[in-house]
Amino acid sequence: MIRSFRRCSTSGRRPTHAARSCVLVCAISAIGILPAVCQAKGDSILVLGKQYTADLSVAYTSAGTPVTKSRSKDSSQPLDVVLSGPGGISAEATASAFSVSAATTAQNDPPLQLSATTAQASATTSVIFAALPGSRSPLSLDYLDPDLPFFSFSADIFDVTTHKDVYSLDWSEGQGPMPLTGASGSIPIASFLVPFHLYELTLDVSTEAANDSESLTLGIGGLNPLMFGHSVPLAETFAESGAAALSVPEPTAPSLILVAIGWFLVQRRAAGRRRT
Repeated sequence: MIRSFRRCSTSGRRPTHAARSCVLVCAISAIGILPAVCQAKGDSILVLGKQYTADLSVAYTSAGTPVTKSRSKDSSQPLDVVLSGPGGISAEATASAFSVSAATTAQNDPPLQLSATTAQASATTSVIFAALPGSRSPLSLDYLDPDLPFFSFSADIFDVTTHKDVYSLDWSEGQGPMPLTGASGSIPIASFLVPFHLYELTLDVSTEAANDSESLTLGIGGLNPLMFGHSVPLAETFAESGAAALSVPEPTAPSLILVAIGWFLVQRRAAGRRRT
């Protein structure tokens, strides 16, 4: 499980990052990624850690008896978790590297003696990555299927190297005008990634259905993620973002050691700031 850097305190001091940036430069060069990056479209990044979470629940009254079910799952692999009930009651949460989705359906059904039906679903993805050198292109927050606005979402890009927010947007029902308009669209992200900086991306969506259906898919467009041996494709929903399928050479043992040292230094500095 990866640890969120956002909660690390800097006690008002600007963290130094020359050492970790130098280690990242050496590690990326040693692995042999830089030649592949030159072929990439969009902002190329090296994925260092991923964590996905799904939380689901359904509730209903069947023949006068209240029933509640729930399910939660955490994984370092993409998730697609479903929880169902009678009469088509369902909750589904999907989390992949750069997109999350939640969908819920709950309908009262008098013939089945179903009433007070509700369904809740939430999905969260957290990705730690390093920005690689190359062409810079605008990023975007892409969304799909905002049905009735009984949902909430948040999207955050945090610069671990400078300990500053790059982008942050969150909304929940009753929090003022909804920033998502139409059945689908994109919100431009004005900030650009800085090469060799570490970043943490967090996406979260939640939907709640009560005698209706709700769904929302959220993703970051414009990234070209790379991992050892292969590229990490963006979610098919946002395939138009233009992620290139690049081949990255498998790392040698010294390269892996160098990357491990760089990651250890980042963790150690974060822990030191937390103690102060």
